[in-house]
Amino acid sequence: MHHSRTRWPTILWWAGRRLTEGGPPFYDRVAHHFMVGGQTFDYYGECCIFDTMTRLRHYDHLGTARFVTFGCYRRYPLLGEDSAASLFIEQLTAMRKAHDIKILGYVLMPEHVHLVLHPPDDVRLGVVIGQLKARTALAILAVWAEQGVEVPRQLIVVGRGWRRHCLWQRRCYDHNCRTPETVREKINYCHNNPVVRKLVDDPGDWRWSSYRWYAGKSEVPLAVDATPIF
Repeated sequence: MHHSRTRWPTILWWAGRRLTEGGPPFYDRVAHHFMVGGQTFDYYGECCIFDTMTRLRHYDHLGTARFVTFGCYRRYPLLGEDSAASLFIEQLTAMRKAHDIKILGYVLMPEHVHLVLHPPDDVRLGVVIGQLKARTALAILAVWAEQGVEVPRQLIVVGRGWRRHCLWQRRCYDHNCRTPETVREKINYCHNNPVVRKLVDDPGDWRWSSYRWYAGKSEVPLAVDATPIF
């Protein structure tokens, strides 16, 4: 296994402390091991998760499926690159395994994500989505660093005496799907989103959604979980 050691001044990671007056958004200094594509990377440096953090109400422990939406920072088309979308799918798969979350549907758009999830009752989904965003951002930044890719200027935030990389917007929109009909509606919304945006003519032409799995195709980025809840 290849092992590389890199020092970054701006690594994105989960930093659980509040924004201070005039300071950079959600940052800390970290030393962390991270797996990307079967390789181990070591990082040490200051990190930022997203631009700011607000308290949004999330209704956990209701036993319902959830329709979750979040966007890339400044609507940058981060997931328009297949490599970044693949890294997101890799981290989404790890999230499912770690927290036993059922994935019922999804679509990765160039600048935002829709997920239809069914978490266990004891899972705080907002926290888990925050971890998913942080781990995906760190994975993407790690690959860019390894390949010598410059971070796009739209993803750089500069303040007085600090400079950070931000890949995700702060908010995660979370809707409880209280009926099977609502679950199906949200899954169909995911599948039709690329068509509505005129990115493709047919839902099956968009690689980064669960549509092909439901259509019985074998080659899909991520197989969803067959579940009787809808």
